[in-house]
Amino acid sequence: MDNIPTSAQTKKMENKLKIQLFKILLFTAILICISAFIGTLVFVPQSSENSYFNHFIVAGGAIVWFLLIPMSLIVVYIAIDLAVSIRRKKIIPDGIVSDLSSIIRSSPEQKWLIEVNRNSDFISNAVIKTMNQTHAPSSEIERLLIENIEQQALKILRKIEWANIIGNVAPMIGLFGTVYGMIEAFNQIVIAGGQPQPAQLAGGISVALVTTYWGLIVAIPALAVAGLFRNHLESLTSQAITDSESLIPLLRQSLKNEKDYIRKLANNRDGAVNA
Repeated sequence: MDNIPTSAQTKKMENKLKIQLFKILLFTAILICISAFIGTLVFVPQSSENSYFNHFIVAGGAIVWFLLIPMSLIVVYIAIDLAVSIRRKKIIPDGIVSDLSSIIRSSPEQKWLIEVNRNSDFISNAVIKTMNQTHAPSSEIERLLIENIEQQALKILRKIEWANIIGNVAPMIGLFGTVYGMIEAFNQIVIAGGQPQPAQLAGGISVALVTTYWGLIVAIPALAVAGLFRNHLESLTSQAITDSESLIPLLRQSLKNEKDYIRKLANNRDGAVNA
């Protein structure tokens, strides 16, 4: 069986590329805006020294500006992307198995493959990939179907893993900022000859506390996003595998019918040549 490229499939791939490009440009624009905004905070007037931004952003220094705040934006981007990708309506639409069963029973193979190829859910994609792997015997249909569903889930899991990585790295960056801030504070003690004024220690202690604060602010939502979406994806994937089992007899019969048809054509051709 040949792969079946369709205009719908090509259009779907183009739309995905456009969406990804739009996300990248939007994310870049947000980073530029935030960086510019933070840059203006460095030059806030004296009257606003006690503002929230001065305490929790400006006081954190470059570690907060260029590492932790961008990481927080990345977590927001990942969360939005996963919320769009991991939806029951997108992964297992209601009635998809019954619709596929009806299409497979009522249409010749080449026709129903084209019909199924218009869908983008896990089960439909797995059916197309499974039927395109003609080298495998019909007994392998179940294994291939499950593997193809799990491969789709794995692609999304790679996105989730980014949130998990950020959730684990952010506290380490915050701890680095804490150590850096304490070193600065102790340096001020040395410079002051062991009797520093509180104001001299405030800068280093502020960096130490603010970076820890931002490390936790980034890590807690990131780990929550990773855990919640991983559990939701695993639940939907498990349901997709369970629901797809009812299609296995139909796929085996379809593959058998195709092989019988090809064998019949080959026999007729051999008969014509011998005659």
